[in-house]
Amino acid sequence: MIFRDYIDDDKTVIGKYNIREPSPECPISIPNLILVPLLAFDTNKNRIGYGKGYYDNTLRSLKESW
Repeated sequence: MIFRDYIDDDKTVIGKYNIREPSPECPISIPNLILVPLLAFDTNKNRIGYGKGYYDNTLRSLKESW
C-alpha cells in the first residue's frame, strides 16, 4: 500500500477497484495515523483481522520507516 499526498486539484487516476486515487505524480507520504479494521486484539497488540495480512504487512513496513 502506498500513501500519497493529495490536494484538491491534483490529478487522479482510476485504480484497481475502479476507484479514483491520487496519481503517481503526487508525492509519497508516511501517515501519522492509520485506522485499521479488526475483529479483536490481545494485550500484546496482536490484531485479528479479516483476511490475508494486507494491513499487517503495510503496518510492518511503515514501522520500519518511522
